[in-house]
Amino acid sequence: MSKLPSDDPEELASLHPLDDECAESFVRFFKLFADETRVRILHYLQQRHELNVQNICELLGQTQPAVSHHLAILRENNLVDMRRSGKHNYYRVVPERFAQLRYYIELLESQKA
Repeated sequence: MSKLPSDDPEELASLHPLDDECAESFVRFFKLFADETRVRILHYLQQRHELNVQNICELLGQTQPAVSHHLAILRENNLVDMRRSGKHNYYRVVPERFAQLRYYIELLESQKA
């Protein structure tokens, strides 16, 4: 009976651990995408340079307080940025954070090799 690769102690010893800080960062970052409303907000913002809260509410069919709550979470985590013009808040995606998301995914992929 042949051994599975995971049964080989030398092979297991050669695996690179994920440091705690990196693991925690992955978890925090990916939790942001665990909510359908936030994913939809980001999807719409990726298609336009910016949208105001009223536009986002209309697109989602949700109330302003609900949408503002999700935008606040995204803003606290630097996924979106805001500017105020008159009575309206306009939101846009922070491209650097999406570059970081690509980096995280590539890092996970490189761990397979």
